[in-house]
This record gives sequence, structure tokens and C-alpha cells, in this order.
Amino acid sequence: MPVQQIIWDPRIGDRYQTQGGQAAYSAANNSAAFTATAAQIAGSGSSQTTSLVILDCTVGTAGGANITLPTVAAVGVQIAEAVGSSWVLRIKNSAGAGTWTVVTNTGWTLTGTMTIATGTYRDFIVTFTSLTTATLQNIGGGATL
Repeated sequence: MPVQQIIWDPRIGDRYQTQGGQAAYSAANNSAAFTATAAQIAGSGSSQTTSLVILDCTVGTAGGANITLPTVAAVGVQIAEAVGSSWVLRIKNSAGAGTWTVVTNTGWTLTGTMTIATGTYRDFIVTFTSLTTATLQNIGGGATL
């Protein structure tokens, strides 16, 4: 699903052009706590072309479980230009039972609600502030289809 981004092109001065962004999808078939991979958080390439990343938790948990973020350094290796990069990360809980909770790892600052109830999704803005630090900011959520 293409996502439109507006970018400033320094070759043409103050004019703007649109660039088609990419979306990346991955399913996590875990029934217990797990550590997400860098590709599940950042897509398979540069955040300059992947502006929406979807991680779909498709298997339920008995009483809820944690999704541990990969280290910021691991995600930085996954994308081409980490510092200043940002994208939307959508975590879906399309499983039949259980609540997933996003928990931190080395280098992350988490802001806002980090739980994803059954049948819902939560959107986050991921922003790299340096090669070793990044933020995950909750920006909302809703019901899955």
C-alpha cells in the first residue's frame, strides 16, 4: 500500500515534490513474550521509503504478554539513515485473546500507552534522535477490522 510523503528537494529550491512511500507488513505468530526483530519494527529497508510499518500479533496469549523492542542500535543497522528518521509503527492485536504490552530495550524512550488489547491496534511514531537513542510515541489506536 503506497503512502504519500511530501519531501523538500534541495535541487529545485523551495518547491516540493511527492514521493511514494512504502508500507511493510510482518506477522508475529508468538503465543508468549518475544523480542521483535529490527525488520518487524523498521521494515526491510530505509525509513526514507518505508513510512508505515505494521506488526500484526496474530496468536493470542493466555493472560497477556510483552513485546520487547529490539535495541536501537539493531534498528539503526536495519535502516539507511537513522539519525532524524521517523515513521509510523502500527502494532495490531488480531489474535483471539490476550493483551500485548510493548516494553523497552537499550536506547528507547517510550511515551504514552503501550498496551494493545485484543481486536485493536495502536499507532506509534518512531523517531531516531541519535545512533543510540530513539523514541516510541503513542499517537492513537482503534479497532481492527
